[in-house]
Amino acid sequence: MIHESYPLITDENREMFIFESVGPKGRVKKVVIFDQIRADLWNLGFGDLLEHSWDDAVITNNGDLVRVISSVAQATYKFSEKWPERRILISPVDEKRKQLYNTIFKRRYHEIMAIFEIKGLQGKKLQNYDPHKYFDLFLLSRKKT
Repeated sequence: MIHESYPLITDENREMFIFESVGPKGRVKKVVIFDQIRADLWNLGFGDLLEHSWDDAVITNNGDLVRVISSVAQATYKFSEKWPERRILISPVDEKRKQLYNTIFKRRYHEIMAIFEIKGLQGKKLQNYDPHKYFDLFLLSRKKT
């Protein structure tokens, strides 16, 4: 799944990753943040890095979507390597991103399943991921090796 990704800068805990998107709109700093929701559940947040915060609703359109998504995937793998017991919640902020995430999980299903157990929420039902279904959010658990 991880094709060419941008170099990641991270903290010791691997809970925040920063990289730069490079394209026609110049260099745009991006951030991937893993925020604790419960003891073993962490939300994956992703967006543009601003001076004192970040924006997960902005659409940059810098012409490098595959590389940006690969960088987010790389951050997710690195986070789960350090913290294999932590589950990762991926909850799209809008319908366009929900469609994008469903497409990514469907296309890269076998690669993702090699490392993670995937569950999806459809309506109010959390179930094992099925690439033929459309999900509202995703829950990743690193497989024990």
